[in-house]
Amino acid sequence: MNPRSVIAAFTDAVLDKALGAEGYYGVFTANMHTDTANHTGSNAIIASAQARDIPVVSSRQMLTWIDGRNNSVFGNMTWNNNQLSLPITASSGAVNLRAMLPMFSMDGRLSSVTMNNNAIPYTEQTVKRDGIRLL
Repeated sequence: MNPRSVIAAFTDAVLDKALGAEGYYGVFTANMHTDTANHTGSNAIIASAQARDIPVVSSRQMLTWIDGRNNSVFGNMTWNNNQLSLPITASSGAVNLRAMLPMFSMDGRLSSVTMNNNAIPYTEQTVKRDGIRLL
């Protein structure tokens, strides 16, 4: 196999596991040591990601986002008449964050989500193989 085929096959396998039933999470970085923008290895990686609608970002962009995510916090949670309230403070750089909540608790199924007393849309998703349903 030529180097492009090896890189493409590896990238395809890793991304397919992330998008497939396995639900693997990850940030994948390639240090290609390229001297030109048109590089066989990086072209194969980008093509594989784009074929799956996976964003391709620089390492700097990813580190900014990770720092923003890691510095974002849930505040003190309170329960009142089967209503959970929790403030969320997003740090700068934390673009497009999602909060995940369990769909079921001992008191029943999640029925709505509001922000500033306004209903907001949410999506239900099964995360990973353990079958825990989250929104």
